[in-house]
Amino acid sequence: MGGKIHRRKKVLRDFVLSKKKFIIYYINKLLNFSKMKKTTTRRQQVTTYVPVSDNIYHDGSSYRVRVSVNGTKYSKNFSSKRKAVQFRNELLAR
Repeated sequence: MGGKIHRRKKVLRDFVLSKKKFIIYYINKLLNFSKMKKTTTRRQQVTTYVPVSDNIYHDGSSYRVRVSVNGTKYSKNFSSKRKAVQFRNELLAR
C-alpha cells in the first residue's frame, strides 16, 4: 500500500512540474514575441490619372502632360491646368 501512495505522489509531482514547465514555456514564448520586431507592410497607392483633355491628365493634385512628338515622348507634371495646356500646345506646335 505504501508503494501506491508513493506512486501517486510521484505522478502528482510530475504533473505539477510539467504544468510549471508548460507555464514557463508560454511565458518565454510571449516574452520573445514582444521582443520580435514587428514589421508592417505598406503598399503605395497607385496613382490614378483622369483624362482632362487630349494628352493632359489629372491625379487629384497635379496635371500631367504626356505627348509624343516625332517619336520623342514628353511627360511632365504641372501644378496648374493652364501651365499644362500651354506646355502641351508648345510641344504640338513643333
